[in-house]
Amino acid sequence: MTEGSTGSLTAEHLRCEYLVNPLGIDETARRLNWVLRSERRGQVQGAYQILVASTAQALGEGRANLWDSGRVRSDQNMRETYQRGIPLQRLGVPEDIKGLVVFLASDASAFITGAAFPLDGGNTALGANGTIGRREA
Repeated sequence: MTEGSTGSLTAEHLRCEYLVNPLGIDETARRLNWVLRSERRGQVQGAYQILVASTAQALGEGRANLWDSGRVRSDQNMRETYQRGIPLQRLGVPEDIKGLVVFLASDASAFITGAAFPLDGGNTALGANGTIGRREA
């Protein structure tokens, strides 16, 4: 993964499934995200294009021989697109689980053993079966 720049905006901290330069990904709908940096205030992203090549040299020459998303007009990066697919429409914050943490730290939870508490943005609770943003009928 290489960082890109257009004008005064620079895409940095590139990630795929929250990993830097992953060697293999099992996900078919891969989550891509990046952080934008600019020397000027008020700069925003108006579009993005993702190029994937078999070698860094090919990518450096502008040859996307594996995949080219084409120019996507959007002010959102892939993280924001992903968030729209989460039933709660946002990423979690520590306050979301504070009640659970207090309960687990109390004597009242002494009878709980081997329980799993999914923290998945509401997918399990809404019956999405691990499919982001899509509920089974």
